[in-house]
Amino acid sequence: MRHLGHRYHMAGLSAAACHGASHQALMVGHYATDGHLASRAIRGLARIEMFHRPDIEAFPTVDMHVRSWSGRLCPLTVSTAEVAVLDLFALHPFRGHDAKVTVACELLDPGRHFAPVLDPEALASVAMLYSVPTRQRVGFLLEEMAEYVGRDFDLDPLQATLPAQTRTVEFEYNPDRSEPPVKHHDRWRVRQWYEMWPDL
Repeated sequence: MRHLGHRYHMAGLSAAACHGASHQALMVGHYATDGHLASRAIRGLARIEMFHRPDIEAFPTVDMHVRSWSGRLCPLTVSTAEVAVLDLFALHPFRGHDAKVTVACELLDPGRHFAPVLDPEALASVAMLYSVPTRQRVGFLLEEMAEYVGRDFDLDPLQATLPAQTRTVEFEYNPDRSEPPVKHHDRWRVRQWYEMWPDL
């Protein structure tokens, strides 16, 4: 990225893995950049999926050293955990449903003696960069998974970013409507069609 003159950060599921949500091995690296770059494979070994983000400087990041496919530690710019969890629906809307559920659990419960990786106020602040439906789905997911792992997590700041009048959205994209939804969540105005089973 530096060679090409573009700003970038590791994004989505790849960023979540850097923050400890790495239960599932990723077969592709996810990167956001302000450039128009095609996804590619390097020497047939490393697949990179690029996401165009013209306002990339608005998204908070951290600098990390990440082990590359060749085994070397490389300095990389990685989106914060809060950006990563919102990216699960903003960048990956049509796939990876099970991975999203597992990532949410791991960010909320990194271990018995550790606090959640996510910060409620930081999550609410960065959420304003995302669409209202994305905020609704993330809020619903985190509330459900916080209950699943038995962790308290304050979602009031995120809920406060929603407008007073919010239309109901589907949690899954293009669900099979042959059966009624399994849940209609009034707080987030989200309809859930399929049961969620974290891979933990």
